[in-house]
Amino acid sequence: EAEPFLYFLLIIFLCQFTGFQFAQLLAAAAENAQVALAIFPGAFVFFNIFAGFLIHIPDVPVYWSWAPVASFARWAIQGLVLNEFDQQPQLRYFNGVDVLHDYGYHGYSKFTSIYFLLGIIILFSFMTQMALSFIRHGSA
Repeated sequence: EAEPFLYFLLIIFLCQFTGFQFAQLLAAAAENAQVALAIFPGAFVFFNIFAGFLIHIPDVPVYWSWAPVASFARWAIQGLVLNEFDQQPQLRYFNGVDVLHDYGYHGYSKFTSIYFLLGIIILFSFMTQMALSFIRHGSA
């Protein structure tokens, strides 16, 4: 069956493109390359911590509840996990539902991840354009 594999490829492409757009945003907003390179690791850690893999979505503290929504890595991982575990009767789990429940990915369609990743790409692209238009670095 080709559909799960094509979905996998699409999610990987969207995740990479989102990361590229985020790097473009940092490059446009930062004063120089050293600043962008200093900010990127912290942002990378943030996106990965709140992706639902290291800290499961139900275990995220209430005051950080916005972070998994903002993490593009969460939507990519969620899409891949849903693609793998949703409706898989051959698994030793109950159709993969308890895996999805543990991670906090239950109740979502795998296509929700595509919509969120596309939305984040558009947001990062818009923010990059705004940074290029309005932020001036260096001498006046």
